[in-house]
Amino acid sequence: MRNNNILNKLECISKTVDIPIKLIVSFSGIYIYFFSDEEKFLLIKGIVYFITMSYYIIDTCVIICNKNYLFIPHHICAIGMLKLIYNFKYNTIKPIMLGMGLIDFSGITVSYRGVLKKQNNLTLLNDSIMLFIYISIRQIYYLYHLYYDYTVDTIEENIVLNISILLYIMSFYWSIMWTKSIIKYNKLLKVN
Repeated sequence: MRNNNILNKLECISKTVDIPIKLIVSFSGIYIYFFSDEEKFLLIKGIVYFITMSYYIIDTCVIICNKNYLFIPHHICAIGMLKLIYNFKYNTIKPIMLGMGLIDFSGITVSYRGVLKKQNNLTLLNDSIMLFIYISIRQIYYLYHLYYDYTVDTIEENIVLNISILLYIMSFYWSIMWTKSIIKYNKLLKVN
């Protein structure tokens, strides 16, 4: 009973902060790239790191307890990247943070889709629009981000690039699964 109580509290925290955390990461990446200097960056870096790391750890615990393991590789990669990029130089991390901010925006569409689905308000139109946004960011922009925004001057930078490539590959799988769910749910194609 006590473990279920803890799990319920963790689930509540995870669901409550999901979209706000992604908004914070998205706007932080944009802010760091366009408006911050190195001094401002050092002030907000620890806060963004703590908030993001806390979210991934709590959400990973919820996922493990619910035995829904699909997102665990993503979370492990994200936690590893956060640990590595924390000490990157300002000029190295600046374009990476912009990319991560824009990429995390696609996560907001996924979370919002979950809310609409749970409330039975998910229509073919809004599901398709959100999928288009997700694919545009995760497949098109992310490829640009991988090619242009990463330096590989150190081992850590090379590891972060390789982790990002893994995340990029994962997003292809999720795009395919999302597309299949739209087709299946809306009976757009006959399946034998």
